[in-house]
Amino acid sequence: MKRILIVSNPQSPGTDYYRTVGPFVRLEEQHPGKVRVSTQSPDKLTWFHLFSNDIIVFQRPNGNEILGYIMEAKGMGRKVIIDIDDLLHGIPESSPAHKHFATPGIGDSIIKCMQLADHIIFSTAFLESFYHQYAPDTVGKTSVVQNAWDEAIHKFAPIQPQHNPVRMMWRGSMSHLGDLQTIKPEIRKMMERKSFETVFVGMPAFLALDLPPAKFLDWQTLFTYFRLIRESQPDYGFFPLEDNAFNHSKSNIFAIEMLSAGALPIVPIGFVEWDIPGLLRYKTPGEFTHIIDRIASGKMNREERIKEGRDYLVQKFSIDIVNDLRLKIVMEL
Repeated sequence: MKRILIVSNPQSPGTDYYRTVGPFVRLEEQHPGKVRVSTQSPDKLTWFHLFSNDIIVFQRPNGNEILGYIMEAKGMGRKVIIDIDDLLHGIPESSPAHKHFATPGIGDSIIKCMQLADHIIFSTAFLESFYHQYAPDTVGKTSVVQNAWDEAIHKFAPIQPQHNPVRMMWRGSMSHLGDLQTIKPEIRKMMERKSFETVFVGMPAFLALDLPPAKFLDWQTLFTYFRLIRESQPDYGFFPLEDNAFNHSKSNIFAIEMLSAGALPIVPIGFVEWDIPGLLRYKTPGEFTHIIDRIASGKMNREERIKEGRDYLVQKFSIDIVNDLRLKIVMEL
């Protein structure tokens, strides 16, 4: 029996759900005789939490506090797994997190955490490749475990006929304001059309004062966020990204959430994690508008595309399939 402690930050529920708490709790459900999982927040973590477990899992180490806990765990002979799902050494200035991670010493602290870890799990191959070059001594103790679809949480919603007006959805946080700028004029034109209505989930309304009227949904808890997406019954989701290293390290969560809710994702081309059958891709702002025109004309084979994407999730990204690698990592430590 491997006793696993997850150090979970209450301020990052989405990350912890997809990367640590969610998959490891499911792992315990799959293999109750092999693993036992508990959680603790960093501000309440003590030496005896570390001492009474075999493996300590840290998600996205962010400074000397986490480094201190890792050093103490290693001093007790405990194994340490670090999970990284963001390019922590390349956060763009448009992100609210940039100031912290650009603070002198933080980057070095993160690398020290990685060097001390017994295993590092990355969410994408891009991240693994980057850190193999940035911290060569991590080679040989890393794995790529992609984000997964959990049927128990993200049950496939019925695919509704396209609404009139067409329901468009963007979901995210303030860290994506720079991404929205890449096609902002095109988004504005779409929102001005009476045949479309747009919902923004997670963005405060005051940040979009120069956009046409839209619906803004705030959320306080993770599962409220999931519920808001489903209850909105979106037809399509759009998620523009700037073409930079930070975004190329991004994962497949947007596609998972939209396809589960019965919406067809519209994404920029060239991002490997979105190489999922059925998705609509655009290369230029003009191509985004062309997709919008096709949607308005009613000529998009939306239902077929959603089913195609969902089949891929079931075959490739089911949590029970993805967790096979997590189990292997844990049992070998």
